[in-house]
Amino acid sequence: MLEAAEVELLSGLGLLDSIYTSMPRARLEVDYLSTLRFMDEVDVTVEVEDLGRTSVTIGFTVERGGEACARGRLVTVFVDQQGTPAPWPAEARTAFGG
Repeated sequence: MLEAAEVELLSGLGLLDSIYTSMPRARLEVDYLSTLRFMDEVDVTVEVEDLGRTSVTIGFTVERGGEACARGRLVTVFVDQQGTPAPWPAEARTAFGG
């Protein structure tokens, strides 16, 4: 669910095709607040919480019927073709609000 929401965020910012394959996950933390069951309908919201030189922190909430079931943060790092952390391209920095 989180990955689908992340893809929607990047697509909405016009960044999906240009950076998605260059931003591996460095950290994921989740606080589980309520049990979800298979086939529950949920809403996932994501937002850019912090933009660093090479990383971005995306906050997310998973809700079922208005009840928060999970909250967390995903940190991804932009990498160059050698897999080394690199500064965000100007278009990504602008789109992320930096």
